[in-house]
Amino acid sequence: FERFLNPERIQMPDIDIDLADLRRDEVLGYLREKYGKKQVAHIITFGTMAARAAIRDAGRALGVSYGFCDQIAKLIPFGMNLKDSLSTVDELRNLYTINEEAQRLLDAAKKLEGVARHVSVHACGVV
Repeated sequence: FERFLNPERIQMPDIDIDLADLRRDEVLGYLREKYGKKQVAHIITFGTMAARAAIRDAGRALGVSYGFCDQIAKLIPFGMNLKDSLSTVDELRNLYTINEEAQRLLDAAKKLEGVARHVSVHACGVV
């Protein structure tokens, strides 16, 4: 376990094992029998709102037309957050500066970005 409990690690270790799909239920049954049903649980996962979704959701809440929201959302490069997009995408930054509705929309979207939008059971995680 030295590899996992290295004092140089910044974050806690992620220790897991991979199982054959066909034997997953067998392993879960074994764990429940050995440790008890209340001691074995699937883990939760959170889906967070990315920049484009935040723009569209903020627009819906603010009553901004879908077309305008879509136009702005499409200016956001995939995988980039709103803060970085506003500082690197000239067209977006200019729109934010000159258009009051765009500014209101993007300010609201910044507050939504990264917020958990939904929760579900992790596809594989069990503790």
